[in-house]
Amino acid sequence: MILASALAATGAWAVARSGTAGTAEHRSPIGVSTPPSTGAAMRSPHADTVVARVDGHAITADELRTSAAVSGADLTTAKGRRSALYDIERFKVAQIEAASRGLVTAVDFEDVQRELAKENASRAQDEAGGGVVYGPSSYNLATYYARVETTVEQQLLDDLVRTGEIRPSDAALRAHYRAHVAEYPVTAGTLTVRTVRADDSSSGRRAAGSTAAAVSAGTSLEGAARAHGLHATVRSERLDLADADLARTRPSLAAAAPDLEPGHATVVRDDADGGLLVVQAVSRTAGAAPTFEEVKDETRVRYEHDQYSKHVDRLVSRAHVDVDVDLSRALP
Repeated sequence: MILASALAATGAWAVARSGTAGTAEHRSPIGVSTPPSTGAAMRSPHADTVVARVDGHAITADELRTSAAVSGADLTTAKGRRSALYDIERFKVAQIEAASRGLVTAVDFEDVQRELAKENASRAQDEAGGGVVYGPSSYNLATYYARVETTVEQQLLDDLVRTGEIRPSDAALRAHYRAHVAEYPVTAGTLTVRTVRADDSSSGRRAAGSTAAAVSAGTSLEGAARAHGLHATVRSERLDLADADLARTRPSLAAAAPDLEPGHATVVRDDADGGLLVVQAVSRTAGAAPTFEEVKDETRVRYEHDQYSKHVDRLVSRAHVDVDVDLSRALP
């Protein structure tokens, strides 16, 4: 059977760093040992069959299936298997690192399963005694594994910040914000409009529709309103298109505003005062990216997770990974 990685979706290949030199014919993703494959067809491996090792820690078929269930990777396809193996390698090196720092105790899958059994037993005992149980009465394996993944990431990230290995200084955060400002959602912008009211009657609807059509054709709002019998005062206002109050109190106007081009007019229901509104768009200001101060807290979270990902990249680059490709191909 071949020991090779299906992990390197990037296509970066190098001679394995397994202590013995690889050959030009049998090259592998960085850090992976690759003897040649037998090519023999195999049955789906048993749950506790080892399909890979990361720095000596076994990954069983059942753990790989569980990890894939959490991530949604399809183990029936080559692409899905590559994705699943890539994800579990990154988690496993983080798990090993967290354990080396004394942050977690479970590294191997059997440790996770023992902790799951203890957790469910404790929850059952608390529930039977009338205690408060937060979350589910019991965890299934995939849900608990996802919880372990989240815990490992958060505890390792927190420790990296605590030890100064990740330094979210103001300068670092500002640099990260500038580099990624295009990724933040822009504000919706504003729209300046002029409006005139009309009755919500058959004659009022006809007058409003004719007025809006005339305005869109180039007639002034005042002139079109007078010509069609609308004598209400023309009012001007600037709408903040991201204003939650506008969407809540005047939903018809809020819904029409984003698509209304300057110079054109439309008719909407006046949700605030009743009747109808002929609405002419006058000018629009484009949305803008939020300022650094507005998203400083979010930037810190983004920066820390970005630095955490780079830290895991370094762990992966130093890890020794063996993947039994014949067995992994036989999954699920």
